[in-house]
Amino acid sequence: MSEPIHARIPKLIRNCRLNQTSTDAVLLMPEGALKIKGSGKDVIELCNGTLSVQEILAQLKKRYPQVKATQIEIEAIEFLKLLREKRAVDF
Repeated sequence: MSEPIHARIPKLIRNCRLNQTSTDAVLLMPEGALKIKGSGKDVIELCNGTLSVQEILAQLKKRYPQVKATQIEIEAIEFLKLLREKRAVDF
């Protein structure tokens, strides 16, 4: 049985990096690029291979106290799943 998603530790795959300009953030991947909006940049930066999904969620809740915790959890997990589907993050 696989471990629950909250216990997993996401990290960017090799040859995948976040490129930040003064106005935009772009996730560069071997198979293309994704323009990153809003808190997506924070999620990607926290995917450092040391923090679990639960710890990433806790960090996001501290950074965005004005947003409902359930909304942060739902959106961040969906974003992580999307990044995994795009082969940008492994966990």
